Amino acid sequence: MRIFLFVAFAFSLSAGEIEWLKDDPKPTEEARGIQVNLRNPSFENGVLQSTQGGVITAPRFRLQAQNVIYTKTKELHTIEAEGCIMVEAGEYLFVGDRLEYDFDTETGRLYNGRTAQLPWYVGGEVIILNADGSYTIENAFITTSETLNSDWKINAGSVTLNKNRQISARDLYGQLFRMNLLWFPSLNVNLSSLTDAPIRFNAKWGGKQGGRLGLIYNFFNVGRFKAFVRLDYRLNRGPGGGFETYYLSEDHKESLETINYIARDNALELPKERTRYRFQGVYRSKVFDDTTSIFATWDKLSDEYMATDYNDQGLELDYPGRTELLIRRQEEWWITELRSKVRLNTFQTVKQELPTIFITHKPSVLGRSGVIWENALEASYLDFTYENNLSNVSDYNSTRLDYLTRLYRPFSLFPVKITPEIGGTSIVYGNSPNNNSKTVAVGFLGFNVNSSFHHANNYFKHVVMPYFEWNYFSGPTVNPDEHYIFDIDDGLYRLESFKVGTKHDIIARSDTLKRLLEVDLYTFLFINRTPIPKLYLDLTTRSIPTLTHRFTIAYDYQQEMLDQFNWRNDWTINKNLALSLEYRHRSPYAYRKCVRDNYMLEAFRSTSQLLHSSVSDRRDTLLFHAYWRFHPLYALEFTSRSGWNRRHEPNYSEYEVDLYTQLKSHWLVKVSYQHTEEDDRVAIYFTLLSSQPNKDKGINLLSPVEF
Repeated sequence: MRIFLFVAFAFSLSAGEIEWLKDDPKPTEEARGIQVNLRNPSFENGVLQSTQGGVITAPRFRLQAQNVIYTKTKELHTIEAEGCIMVEAGEYLFVGDRLEYDFDTETGRLYNGRTAQLPWYVGGEVIILNADGSYTIENAFITTSETLNSDWKINAGSVTLNKNRQISARDLYGQLFRMNLLWFPSLNVNLSSLTDAPIRFNAKWGGKQGGRLGLIYNFFNVGRFKAFVRLDYRLNRGPGGGFETYYLSEDHKESLETINYIARDNALELPKERTRYRFQGVYRSKVFDDTTSIFATWDKLSDEYMATDYNDQGLELDYPGRTELLIRRQEEWWITELRSKVRLNTFQTVKQELPTIFITHKPSVLGRSGVIWENALEASYLDFTYENNLSNVSDYNSTRLDYLTRLYRPFSLFPVKITPEIGGTSIVYGNSPNNNSKTVAVGFLGFNVNSSFHHANNYFKHVVMPYFEWNYFSGPTVNPDEHYIFDIDDGLYRLESFKVGTKHDIIARSDTLKRLLEVDLYTFLFINRTPIPKLYLDLTTRSIPTLTHRFTIAYDYQQEMLDQFNWRNDWTINKNLALSLEYRHRSPYAYRKCVRDNYMLEAFRSTSQLLHSSVSDRRDTLLFHAYWRFHPLYALEFTSRSGWNRRHEPNYSEYEVDLYTQLKSHWLVKVSYQHTEEDDRVAIYFTLLSSQPNKDKGINLLSPVEF
């Protein structure tokens, strides 16, 4: 039974309650605001007492206890109480065995007391109530256990707790089942913002690299700043340690996160590596009345496997982050950006921007014509640097000046909307493969036609939106082989394409509108048969409200085969059970591009060239994810991925099984078995269930699950 239920009883007050002592020699104005309400009290020589319970209230103070002695004389103005004590003092609610309190000095002592900021409980042998509103706790403890005989706690000789719920302590010991296991030099945290344990553990067994023990210790948590120390020890590899820091301003306009970590170990792929490290950070800020935003990130690693080894949470891979700076200023009529990107890690291929300046203005209407005009200017010094272990490639660099202009005019001929457009792009390169400057100019024309029709009855509404697009890009003034290609924006080539399609939405009429079917069916056709024409279908449907199916399909006319087929099913059966199944197929003609509908690559390169390059990467993948909470305190999660049919890589199959359970004292334990192509491991993670959601903890057994 919770201790608060033990002390939270109601007192029925009799006619013997007294608001003030009539023989008080001091003026009653000095004691205004104090009320003494006791059941069947006795009074003698300025002492009012009762053994049947009572309540005493004053500004920012309230006492409820079984045995109360209230003294009000010339020399003393005190309370002595014991038995089922509940004290409200300032921002805190305390319970304890005995209280001594002095109204004149506004100080007191509570014996065997404790207070709570869920899920945390803080207490000790003596809690000293100081006049400044702070509290000193002697022989203190911190725990999440609701019982007096807690199975775990952090002990300290003395703890200071201020009115802002800031707790400070030194020389702490972590105790489990009354055994001291860990020592901490200090703790400075805020109970209100402490959503996880000050210390977290994890342990792994098995695998080629042996076991691993990990500890994360939140040693500083003041205001909006948190600092953690992280210690790891791999039994067959060596130790590692570092710091993580997190800062968020009160207005949420500035934040900083950093990782600084060094390990004396090695990676499976780099057995001779001995000193490994990761220094990572992310900074965000808004200044000048939010018109200017600053974003900076960096990630320096000793090797390409360090990012995944640092997190080491299962099947998920972690990739090195970018090192860049972005300053963006947005006014009413224009936007300016300053970007800089550099390579810190020699194992990465990076397009360095040293730097890039981008300027554009708000689209403007030319007079009364209704024609909308857009302009954008970008100036850069670019340095494309390949990772060091690649062969048969050469780094290159150049200044680059890019100007884009576009004019368009929407027309509405009900029910058809027509938008013609015209524009052009000019790019000046200060360097080229021929060691001279190049100027590339491309013009484009196009128009878009779309409409919308619908039909509705008492049950459904069907919306049909046919559309047609025509786009023509003139041949560039310089062949792509004669200038550098830094990214897709440099890949300009002659192309004329038609896109014809129709969208369908079927919406069910009920208490709330529910979209039952979403379809986008379209095809691309090309003049002079440059790229291969293909038919695309994007479809989302819900066979039942909790089961969603998503299809992404592409059909290759020329090869007469499925170019791409992705099928995903998400089924939230109920709050305790959810499933997800996804199949992905990619043919050798479904080239890896960042923009699927950009066909300039296919227009310039032949099919034979593309098939023998890395952009052709056929594969089949099957992904499965299931979550089952079979008991309020137990849950099972299964994740798997399998891949086959790749050209130069073997088939693979990996999976992870996780068992979650909640122990006493808010502890959440995750037992995990992880099978990868390189390893088989068993891992155990300990953390705390918080009263607030925390996305970094994984699945919370107390919350419904949904994919």
